[in-house]
Amino acid sequence: MGLRDEQYQLKQEIELDEGFFETVSITRDKSEVLKRGRVSQRQTTVLVSVESKDAGEDYIPKKHGKKKIVRYLKMKVIESLKKNL
Repeated sequence: MGLRDEQYQLKQEIELDEGFFETVSITRDKSEVLKRGRVSQRQTTVLVSVESKDAGEDYIPKKHGKKKIVRYLKMKVIESLKKNL
């Protein structure tokens, strides 16, 4: 999947957000106290970008919202959400 990502370029309307996925480490010291929330050692920060397009007149959404269809998405592991100055 990583190789295929290079074939697609996101265009039209792009939405950007962060995601957090649990990381399992077999080398982690079990006696170490873990932090909670976003800064936890068990969380990997991922930048998620999604391309969406207008669904047209025929599309009926199941809930309230815009008539959009997700086409492609890309995810990239990042170290931090902090801005470098």
